[in-house]
Amino acid sequence: MAPRRREDGQPPPVYDDHGHLFTVAVNYGGTFIGAGINRSYKGGVIDLYDFCETEKWNLKALERVLEDTGIVMGEARVLWCLTGQSVRNLGLADIMNDHDCMNMAGAVAVGHKELPIYVDHAESILGEKRHLNFDTDFQFDSDGSDFEEEIVDSDYDLYEGDDDLYEDCIEEDEDIKGKKLAEEVELPESDHELELPESDDEQVKFKFKNFTLVDMANPQFKVGQTFAFVELLRKAIREYSCRERVNISMPTNDKNRIATRCADCIWYLWASWDSRSKCFLIKRHEPEHTCERVWKVRGFTYKFIEEKYIDYFRADEGMNIKKLARVVQKEWNMTPSRPKLRRARRLAMSIIYGDEVEQYNLLWQYAVELRRANPGSTFFLNIDSENRFNKCYWSLGAIKRGFLEGCWPVICLDGCHLKTKFGGQLLVAVGMDSNDCIYPVAFSIVEVEDTTNWRWFLQTLKKDLGIHNTSAWTIMSDKQKVLIKAVSEIFPESEHRFCVRHLWQNFNQLFRGEVLKNQLWKIARTTTIQRWEEAMEEMKLLNKEAYDWLEELPPNTWVRAFQSDWPKCDILLNNNCEVFNKYILEARELPVLTMIDKINQQLMTRVCSKQDEGEKFPGPVCPKKKLNTTKLTKLVDLAAECYVLPAGSGVFDVRFRDKQYIVELLNRSCTCRRWDLSGIPCHHAIACMRHERISPTDHVHPAYSVQRFRRAYAHNIMPCRDKSEWAVVDNCPQVAPPHYEKKVGRPKKNRRKQPEEKQSKKGGLVMSKHGVIIHCSHCGNPGHNKSGCSWYKAGMPPKKQRIKKSRAMPDDSEEDNVPVITQENSIPAGQNGGNYTFSDLNAGNPTVENVEDTMLEEMVNQVPAPNTRSVHPGPLPDSTFITAEQSQKVAPSGSSSSVEHNIAAKAEAMKMAKLREHEEKKEASVAAKLKKAAEAKQVEYELAQQRRLHAQQKKEEAAELRKLAASEKKEALFAARQQKAAQKEAGKARKAAAKQQEAAQRRAPKPSTSQPKNVSMFDELRG
Repeated sequence: MAPRRREDGQPPPVYDDHGHLFTVAVNYGGTFIGAGINRSYKGGVIDLYDFCETEKWNLKALERVLEDTGIVMGEARVLWCLTGQSVRNLGLADIMNDHDCMNMAGAVAVGHKELPIYVDHAESILGEKRHLNFDTDFQFDSDGSDFEEEIVDSDYDLYEGDDDLYEDCIEEDEDIKGKKLAEEVELPESDHELELPESDDEQVKFKFKNFTLVDMANPQFKVGQTFAFVELLRKAIREYSCRERVNISMPTNDKNRIATRCADCIWYLWASWDSRSKCFLIKRHEPEHTCERVWKVRGFTYKFIEEKYIDYFRADEGMNIKKLARVVQKEWNMTPSRPKLRRARRLAMSIIYGDEVEQYNLLWQYAVELRRANPGSTFFLNIDSENRFNKCYWSLGAIKRGFLEGCWPVICLDGCHLKTKFGGQLLVAVGMDSNDCIYPVAFSIVEVEDTTNWRWFLQTLKKDLGIHNTSAWTIMSDKQKVLIKAVSEIFPESEHRFCVRHLWQNFNQLFRGEVLKNQLWKIARTTTIQRWEEAMEEMKLLNKEAYDWLEELPPNTWVRAFQSDWPKCDILLNNNCEVFNKYILEARELPVLTMIDKINQQLMTRVCSKQDEGEKFPGPVCPKKKLNTTKLTKLVDLAAECYVLPAGSGVFDVRFRDKQYIVELLNRSCTCRRWDLSGIPCHHAIACMRHERISPTDHVHPAYSVQRFRRAYAHNIMPCRDKSEWAVVDNCPQVAPPHYEKKVGRPKKNRRKQPEEKQSKKGGLVMSKHGVIIHCSHCGNPGHNKSGCSWYKAGMPPKKQRIKKSRAMPDDSEEDNVPVITQENSIPAGQNGGNYTFSDLNAGNPTVENVEDTMLEEMVNQVPAPNTRSVHPGPLPDSTFITAEQSQKVAPSGSSSSVEHNIAAKAEAMKMAKLREHEEKKEASVAAKLKKAAEAKQVEYELAQQRRLHAQQKKEEAAELRKLAASEKKEALFAARQQKAAQKEAGKARKAAAKQQEAAQRRAPKPSTSQPKNVSMFDELRG
């Protein structure tokens, strides 16, 4: 990207913090006045040049910028101002070679995005030439005496081969005021010794070596080394820590000084701001490490990994964690954890593609830019009541015009999952071009795939394409209930076909086997009603239940015999949508805005490649429908077995093996209906053309012509400008992302594959054994093998296996083996809220309107933005296919078939009669089922009545029993109470008798119980 001059009034660009882009402010036309702190740059103008790249910033790039302002490099002195400095404090450095430009670009790596340049036309700052590498950095004494250093051979000087720059910038040593330069002195260790001398007699020369971005690959520190910014020093210390695999801490870390130490040894470094060099200077340093290298460094963070490998992710967006771990281990000899690598990859992707949340708010501006770059395009955004993203729809004007001018009137519908954090569904509408290739038409992002969102998408698509008569269009989709209901409401008269592959998947869940599968596809490929009835009878013999299951399906949704021959398209698969979903597989993993832009870019390059491809098509018919291809050549070979009997007026009687067919060349029809359905002559018609010496290519339907193919890709898709140049949209609410619900486990990105889609380790596909019921080879019982068989472990003899005889299959006629040229064979497998639209791009003010009322009006009244391209978007054209078919519906005058005896009319009448018979049979079956259900319901009602009466009787008997039991219980209770009362009275009487007896005993006299007194012998003598 070349530097771009910023226009007056244009807003400044927004650069990425980790990017390599910056802005240069060129000050020219003025002059420097004053000296010292009074110096300033007066007069002149300032021009800003944006999007300068550090990798491409050199002397030639600077010369181109100066030439744009009218300045010739070499005729004036060019200086740039050091970031954080000014012209007043010697903050200017000369730009004289590529090395100076590289040092200037080094300021971008530490976060400075605008660098000023001054052009001194009169060289008013004479004698002050200085470079950012400071190899020639010096000051002047107060008396103004000159001083010049001698040349020092160093890795930080001019590169080899720059002899011309060397001679222009550096002169040989010579006497200054009659004296020789002082001898080189050793660099002192302290700040006091580093001070400049006060007189000329003490002149000292300093050799400060500047640290550049080139040294960042292998940083080495030494005393006297200078760093332009403190951020550059911090970055170099971290780089050194990771390269040497040592843990380094920073106990002192501010804007004026940095002190670092090794965590395990004596290594240290001290740097601070130096007033002589005007930058950071290493003043003390111990370079030796005595510790052992570690395998886990604290500074080796995920941000460091992202900064080192962001260019790898730009080159290889699909780099996985395993590959990244190997690259990191090889370069750094460390093995970071997978979560750290995953965070680094996520951060790198957010820098490359932008913030996933912020991109939702940029959809307004992108819509304006898309409509400006591609007039006639449509972009609608719907948000809910909380201003959160609900759904959006977009379609490109060139695609819509090409679809209506050169594609079939067939629309294939499908949805796929978005593999981002917020999830969602991408609804797509895909058409088919003349060469049977996919043709994406419209897209919509919704939160969930339901009837409401499908109805909104189809309604918007219908109005966007200007479809009024839906009977001329055919819809192909999967058999989804929500989609069937939406199609029946929005396209009520259209023929709705179902994908037979998805139909078979539902069929296979109930009826397994390769025989039933082949018979199902045979029924779907039948082109006449008679062949359909025969194939259905064969299915009935194979499996009656499978026959009944297929009978309930409307045959016009999956059988060719009942499908309309109007679109000249006989596809049975929805492969177009499957191919497109795989085509945008990588885009579905990106954020919303990046995904939309990625899909549009893929369509842009695809249209360009198809234009080149269409110019190389030989002949009038597209290559896939020519009769010299492998598949179509078989039809020509089969025509050799057809025997033709002409009847006149373009009608022929054709005998092929044991069948008879009638071909009308003028009506382009055959009773086998293969020509009618596909628009390509069948082998019966080719035999008639051989009889008339007519080229079969001339009778291929015009929709397969190369002219139609070129018209489909005649309109180019123009790319959008850079995000910084998008118009600012006013009066639009901020769009927030949908609600995010974090789920357990890692988000799944791969879909669930069918058993037949499993990849083999040896390459190719292999059938999965999921769901298979194994049988033991020893006992024959299911659920286990021989190693787990109880009979085998018990030593019992094996069970004799009965030899199964192969069942005879119904003979298929040779006619069924005729190769049918179908379009699916040539396709590779593979809530509400307000609707905001942009109705006035020139004014730049979007208005809030209803999508359903303004879509067609905006398409018709679309005015292109001023551009050199001549684009005149008007009303969309009518479908070329529909217009041509309607004009050719009149029967040719040369045909001998009358109205009563027209074979095609009879075939159509037979088909309608069969359809009516099928509907009557279906109605009778439904009526019989309803009658049977009513009778069963009546019988069930009578039985229920009997059960109810019986239950009532039982209920009454139970009530009588309960009453009898209650009365008996009541009597028993009464008797128990009486007995209890009698017992209570008897107890009271006993207690009263006991009390009376006690009282009588108390009143009775008590016997004397006193003991005789002891008499002593003195008492006896006294007595």
